[in-house]
Amino acid sequence: MATDLLILISLLAWGAWGIFEKKALDSASPQEICIALFTLSVLQIPVLLLLLSLLQPGGWQLAPPVMFWSLVSGSGYVVAVLSYLVVLKHVDASFVYGFTAGYPVVAVLGAILILGEPFVLSRLLGIFIVVGGIYAIGSSPLSSTKKAEPDSKRLWAMSLLVLTTFCFGMRGVVDKIAVNYGQPLEIFLGKSIWDALFLVLIFVVFKRRGYDLPLRSGRMWFYCFLSSLMLSVGGISYLFAMNRCAVSYVVGITSCYPLIMYALALVFLKERFNRLRLCGIVLLISGLLVIRFC
Repeated sequence: MATDLLILISLLAWGAWGIFEKKALDSASPQEICIALFTLSVLQIPVLLLLLSLLQPGGWQLAPPVMFWSLVSGSGYVVAVLSYLVVLKHVDASFVYGFTAGYPVVAVLGAILILGEPFVLSRLLGIFIVVGGIYAIGSSPLSSTKKAEPDSKRLWAMSLLVLTTFCFGMRGVVDKIAVNYGQPLEIFLGKSIWDALFLVLIFVVFKRRGYDLPLRSGRMWFYCFLSSLMLSVGGISYLFAMNRCAVSYVVGITSCYPLIMYALALVFLKERFNRLRLCGIVLLISGLLVIRFC
């Protein structure tokens, strides 16, 4: 029961975070959003230290394996966030959410190949259904604020989304390895500490490439704060759930968040209803449920 509650909290939080990032992108560039998100992650460190002192009064530590796997997870997250934000700036949110929802396939295959989790033949059907859903989403029309040839725009978007999906999927495998060496809050603290390093590196790279980073938009900071809050609540709940059961169980259920995102995108972002995209998302989630329960 407790595990299911943790998964539900993660599912709902992740269902909302992308909507806030899309709203933030209305007022700032992807580079500014990236800097803001990592800044807010670093500012969580005092809060995490307080939670650790309250919830683990017997003592806690950041063991070397925890810091190492937090670094691996954080590095993948940097790549995923950068590619994700670039696409999200120019493409319908529901398209991005739907496509990247295929990450559980990567997570399940990674868990089998790397973690040695058993492969259930019936889950192969779920994987094929997921692939069908991704194809339907990828075939749906794109909209963009910039003019571009449809084929080049689609290839550009799909390439970045494949990279994002792979990184998100492998994070589930890495996080499962990490919880073998430390508690969820310790792992989350380790990620926030590494985010301080990533923040400096990303800022320097952006500046050298000539990006303008005013970071003065109050609207951007407001929506980034809400997005960061949802990511943190969802991420901590996800790690606690991951500490209790298999990767395929946790990832299989939390991966249903795109359906929540799609509904929120229609209501709050005023995106046009797209039957093919909805069909793709339904197929994708159906496949993920087959992977989860079979």
